[in-house]
Amino acid sequence: MKRVLPFLLLIFLSIFWAGMYFLAEEPIQIDTAFEDALEKELGIAAGTFDKNKVKDISELDLSNYQITDVKGIEHFRSLEVLNLSNNLLTEMDGIEQLENLRIVDLSFNDLSTISFESSGITRLDLEGNVLTDVSFISDLPQLQHLTIRDNQIRDISPLSAAETLTYLNARGNQIDSVEALQGLVQLSDINLRNNQIKDVNPLASLPAITERLYLTGNGIKDYMPLETIIGAINDIDFELSPPPPVLSAESGVINSGTAVSMESSIEEAKIYYTLDGSLPTPASLLYTEPIVLEESLINDNDILANIGTSVFREPFQFTREEILEGIVIRAAVYHNRTLSEVETRSYILNDALFSSSQLPVVSLTTDPEGLFNEERGIYVPGIYYENTRDTRDGNYFKRGDEWERPATLEYFSEDGALEYSQNIGIRIHGGYSREHPQKSLRLYSRSDYGQSRMYYPFFKDDANVEFNRLMLRNSGNDWGRTYLRDALMHELIKDRNVDTQNYQPVIVLLNGEYWGIQNLREAYSAEYLETKYNLNAEEIVMLGTDVTNATGFIIDEGLIGDQQHYTSLVEYAMNNDLRIQENLDYVNTQMDVENYLEYFAYQVYFGNTDSLYNNTAMWRKKTDYTPEAPYGQDGRWRWLLYDTDFGFALNGEFEETINDNTLDWLLRDHPATELIRALLENEEVYAQLISIMEGLLDEEFAPENVIETINSLSGQIRGEMPRMISRWENINSIETWEAELDMFRQFAQRRPEAVMNYLNERLERTPD
Repeated sequence: MKRVLPFLLLIFLSIFWAGMYFLAEEPIQIDTAFEDALEKELGIAAGTFDKNKVKDISELDLSNYQITDVKGIEHFRSLEVLNLSNNLLTEMDGIEQLENLRIVDLSFNDLSTISFESSGITRLDLEGNVLTDVSFISDLPQLQHLTIRDNQIRDISPLSAAETLTYLNARGNQIDSVEALQGLVQLSDINLRNNQIKDVNPLASLPAITERLYLTGNGIKDYMPLETIIGAINDIDFELSPPPPVLSAESGVINSGTAVSMESSIEEAKIYYTLDGSLPTPASLLYTEPIVLEESLINDNDILANIGTSVFREPFQFTREEILEGIVIRAAVYHNRTLSEVETRSYILNDALFSSSQLPVVSLTTDPEGLFNEERGIYVPGIYYENTRDTRDGNYFKRGDEWERPATLEYFSEDGALEYSQNIGIRIHGGYSREHPQKSLRLYSRSDYGQSRMYYPFFKDDANVEFNRLMLRNSGNDWGRTYLRDALMHELIKDRNVDTQNYQPVIVLLNGEYWGIQNLREAYSAEYLETKYNLNAEEIVMLGTDVTNATGFIIDEGLIGDQQHYTSLVEYAMNNDLRIQENLDYVNTQMDVENYLEYFAYQVYFGNTDSLYNNTAMWRKKTDYTPEAPYGQDGRWRWLLYDTDFGFALNGEFEETINDNTLDWLLRDHPATELIRALLENEEVYAQLISIMEGLLDEEFAPENVIETINSLSGQIRGEMPRMISRWENINSIETWEAELDMFRQFAQRRPEAVMNYLNERLERTPD
């Protein structure tokens, strides 16, 4: 028996260890894209991943595989070099268990947080994510090379612990202070372009900067603190100039008769200034004594409001007292034959501007020649109209860089406090509405003007504070009607899944003159999509309708040939029966069908007959269809809502427009309707459209919600409307304006029944 027991024990242990080995070798379930990448790069067949196969691997490159989940990465215990660039990762669970990492590339993913346990990391690339916090840096004592470009980082104070850092690329964030860098004495290469940095003093104490120092796109006005170190730097992107002058009063409401003084930190320097919005030069006014702010100071200036800006309206005849709200001063220091950056101030002499309206104020200061000169002014008919006498020609119809003018934007809150100031570029915006005396303006932030982005929460209900471009819209076809028509329609469906443009009504001052209400709006661009969906601008294509183009649209963003994907989609839809599920499934891999049906449903309800063939834009990320990708990154076409001014019964007899069968119009035989007609041949797709519309009519388009939104938006501008009417003389009276709003309310009450009748008639059934 004693001999049998050891034998039985041996058998038991053998079975036990075999079982344990079997359990250890049991394949681990991992993400399909991760599994495919491992099979291609390491030869690990699908379904056979286990930790014993990967525990000794020291280098792993799985870039460009559209991976969304790397669960299992923690088993690569020996990894020293890891490249997961250009995937779709939103989190990196498991990487903190990899203690041997030295080089890590996680660029171009969707990571919002990250942490590491490997204190030996020397090189880290996190470009193109959505990080806001870099506290993980304090756990990386050997870090030498750091790229955090194009994230959403404002605070870099944790970098103060990175004492071994030699390379830093933090371009394209929201960094507002570089104090954390002043102790990093080994830094030799720094790229801080396109942030919000204003003070460069902390960089002046860094002895090792010899390779590169990039700082443009921040709006920095004084680089002189760097004078002692730039001679040793191989590559810089800025020039030294005198510090700008210091003015004794900031922009804002100020009493008439107040004296404003200026001074320069350079004793022998001169200060030149202007009072008409033009940029100061050595030929401008020389500052010798404080400037007393009173109306008589600008008696020699033209009254800009009286310059003809439309061939359809004789020039106005305002007195200065009727139109003047403030005085603008632009000043620069001149020293050693070099001018400093310009300081711009808007001094508002009428505090009633804020108390009577409760609207924010946008003050635009610009050289009047750039707007009103006959040859190069962008705001007037000018020589281009005079040469042809064609009302569809004129300076204000010109487009492109040549017709962009530099300006300074100052944004005042409802209580008159200066909230934001930035140098920008302005262009005329719109189609037909360019002919109106009051123009829509595009506002561009560019490194050429200073800061490359506008960083301010212009829209109260939106968390976004970063903008590449904005618009000051004159309300388009609604000019002279309500000044809120397009904004209303966007506001109603802003929480749905089609992109809309945020809205904030403002009062505009142009070189101190009252320019009335305009609608501050977001502008669609590659940068807009880049910011919202964490894309690279280079991988975006955006198409816009163009009735003058043979194809019906143009490439607004992207490269020649990028339209072919959309063209092929429409051709497929036209040449294949979409009632066959397989064909419809394919179309849904090329476009977001639900998104398009939403867009179409909006236009039907709005009664917007100026859509599909016009005022329509679509976009996609240039990639193969990736169903597991985050929204907006899957490669499918989606639509952008804009310029809906024809909606809500703009044109025609009211009874007819409120009952307009927009459905039939948008499904007529026309190249622009081919895609929607092909889709709606499928009964299930048509049922989906009806379901979407029913949901909208129960919620967003419910009469009580629409009327509440009308009342809210009109209430914001009602107090300013009497003066707006007096300024542009394009509405008979405030009663006329109120009557238009009453028609909106009737539309809200009656439009739902008309819409459902038309949808159901087309389905050949009656409403419930």
